[in-house]
Amino acid sequence: MCGKAALNYTWRQIYELYRLTAPEPSSAPNLQPRYNVTRYQTVPVVRPTEDGRELVPMLWEFIPFWWSKPIKEKKFSTFNAKGEEMREKKTYAPAWKRGQRCIIPVSGFYEWPLPKKKGQPPYYIQAKDSPVLSLAGLWGEWKDADSGENRLSCTIITTTPNALMDSIPHHRCPVVIEDADLNTWFTADQDTAYGLVHSPPDDAMTAYRVSSYVNTRGNEGPECIEPLAS
Repeated sequence: MCGKAALNYTWRQIYELYRLTAPEPSSAPNLQPRYNVTRYQTVPVVRPTEDGRELVPMLWEFIPFWWSKPIKEKKFSTFNAKGEEMREKKTYAPAWKRGQRCIIPVSGFYEWPLPKKKGQPPYYIQAKDSPVLSLAGLWGEWKDADSGENRLSCTIITTTPNALMDSIPHHRCPVVIEDADLNTWFTADQDTAYGLVHSPPDDAMTAYRVSSYVNTRGNEGPECIEPLAS
């Protein structure tokens, strides 16, 4: 499951890749690099609007609209949604049926070989030919029981592993939306969009081992993605 990621891209890269409507790169503040992003943290999310596409911060842990208790009382994990189950599962089905599809852009993500062992170094997986991986997701809005505010949250959709993920070995893989399929993912009908929920091509990503430095929540910096010395 995809539970840690790196976000090391510029506003201009995101603006041009997703053809965002506003603001212009010249007037927008640059995005700060983050190398150890995990669930229950805020991540930038691309979603369609009536006027185009926007980048919105959201909580990386999907909170269904019907959840009425404080977040700390939620005992089930929702940072990932299984593509095979999301259309029927109570947690995600309403968002899917409402067309609340989104993209979580990441520079790469981390996965640990299974069975996972304490202190084990992970692999860092990134796109082979692009600085950004467009991970398919769902977003939702719910009322925060602690603050009384309406908040946005998201989840990354996963599917069966491709050959790269299977070689780690790991039993799941995030769904990656190709640039040419972005409009389909955002605007197509449910059946057509679901046709994109599959494993990425075997040669779409690369992976290399990094140190266990990234295992500790709060450890930051480019050393998180430095190749592990042999």
